[in-house]
Amino acid sequence: MMKISSKSGHCIQCNRQTKIKLDCGAYACLECLNVIGAETNNVRNYVSSNNFSDKTLNNFISLLNVMKDNNIYSIDNAIKTIEAIKMYDSYINDDIDKKSKESFNEIIDFFVKM
Repeated sequence: MMKISSKSGHCIQCNRQTKIKLDCGAYACLECLNVIGAETNNVRNYVSSNNFSDKTLNNFISLLNVMKDNNIYSIDNAIKTIEAIKMYDSYINDDIDKKSKESFNEIIDFFVKM
């Protein structure tokens, strides 16, 4: 939630002066709150329309927390990490084509020789 403060603070997103104070103690201007609200609503609609279960969402939150604990903070790095795990699992389970397996082996050989 938020409240109007008697003191002004700087918006955590754009650094403009504002009197809107969030429960966490940070300030946010109305324009940035509208953007954040729209982004949250877009994600909420995606989650709802794709029937994610509470268990799936809880597992996803756990995964994000594990990534955070391992210094993976950006969305791009999280995506790359998950893609690498998927590729490795495909490699281990022999679910990839011969050319990809050979490429994997070359990369593994390179790192083993280091």
